[in-house]
Amino acid sequence: MSTSTINFEAAYSNAELRDTTDKFRAWLDQNVSMPYFTFDQLCAELSPLIAADKINRVLLRLVTAGQLDVTYRVKLNEREYSEAEFNSPDDVPDCVFDSAFEPVEVAGLDKVPSYKPALR
Repeated sequence: MSTSTINFEAAYSNAELRDTTDKFRAWLDQNVSMPYFTFDQLCAELSPLIAADKINRVLLRLVTAGQLDVTYRVKLNEREYSEAEFNSPDDVPDCVFDSAFEPVEVAGLDKVPSYKPALR
């Protein structure tokens, strides 16, 4: 995932979030092959360095500024999310498919926001 298409000014404009934004940007640069990321993934890797609330504030600023798009995926297990993405949690069907194209019942599973650079 390239950071070259993301304008981070909305996050950098808050002095309290500059360090968090730097770490988030570096994380994105290290994970360029990822088509999307989730808040859970960010917290798992960055929370030892920065507080989760600051990560959330950076994401909210970038989404509000139109730099990141938000879609929803189903968390199938600790490391796997549905390939299909949905515009809202209400759009998620009762059944999705895992990476082996096996059907998975959604009931009881988390519908998780996922983020990616906004399409321009």
